[in-house]
Amino acid sequence: MKTFIKTLALFALLGILPLLLPSYYTGILIRIMILIIFAMSLDILMGYTGLTPLGHAAFFGISGYTMALLNLKVFHGSNPFIGFGAGIAAAIFCAAILGLIVVRAKGVYFMMVTLALGQMFWGLAVKWQQLTGGTDGVAGISRPAFAFISLNFSKEINFFYFVFVLFGLSYLLISLFVNSPFGHTLIGIRENEKKMEILGFNIWLHKYMAYVIAGAFAGLAGMLDVYYYQFVSPEVLDIGNSIGALIAVILGGSGKLFGSVIGATIYICLEQFISAYTQRWVMVVGLLFIFVVIFAPLGLSRLLSAFWVSFKKPTEVK
Repeated sequence: MKTFIKTLALFALLGILPLLLPSYYTGILIRIMILIIFAMSLDILMGYTGLTPLGHAAFFGISGYTMALLNLKVFHGSNPFIGFGAGIAAAIFCAAILGLIVVRAKGVYFMMVTLALGQMFWGLAVKWQQLTGGTDGVAGISRPAFAFISLNFSKEINFFYFVFVLFGLSYLLISLFVNSPFGHTLIGIRENEKKMEILGFNIWLHKYMAYVIAGAFAGLAGMLDVYYYQFVSPEVLDIGNSIGALIAVILGGSGKLFGSVIGATIYICLEQFISAYTQRWVMVVGLLFIFVVIFAPLGLSRLLSAFWVSFKKPTEVK
């Protein structure tokens, strides 16, 4: 109950921040929430199932491109929510098809197969210039709008609350998923796959379903990213995008949803504020990553939790 109240308080604080801070920070908060959704989707596989994909950005980019192309070339901006639904459907469909192949691989082979498939989609986006615009990408994408309540999401603060609602729903749904009996089974598979198989669990099916669900939330993050920038290019499919989410998960701590919140926040803040002074902000992130791996291998979220518990613990009277 205490955890629920604390989480609710943090969400309430996040909801009022755009009203208290300069408008410049609203865009940063939007980017943080999008990366958190993407990182949480990756953590379903990495932290709870024990699978580490290097091509997770494939679903991020596929949904973004699907939505963008429908938005511009089919509906011409008039039905953005049809494109939104189609984007998620495309991510789920691709995850369902690719999952039949990749889930059978294990360890480093799983990483390599997902990397190869992810880069295949990146190459397709670069080469298929007539449809995707090649390296120039696709621009001029319209943000969604609710005509019946006169909400225009072209305004930054309105779009913030649109992302905020979807972020809250994503956090709730993923939290319910990983804390369900199915989620506990995934943790058992991560810890001892052979034992879970002996107990009668269908290992392949559980991994497959986790892969598809992770792909769906990665697709949601991809569409929100494209809506925010109103632009999509092959970079959203590149391995660099996957590595960004991977770093966020490891920094915060895998297997702990709040770790994705901490990791994504740190990653975006470092990128935003350090890049204003030097182009080598990636080196700073790399040094922090090395520090966390060596001194806090379970992630900063668990380190902060341990510090908070020790701080609250009353001093024992000798």
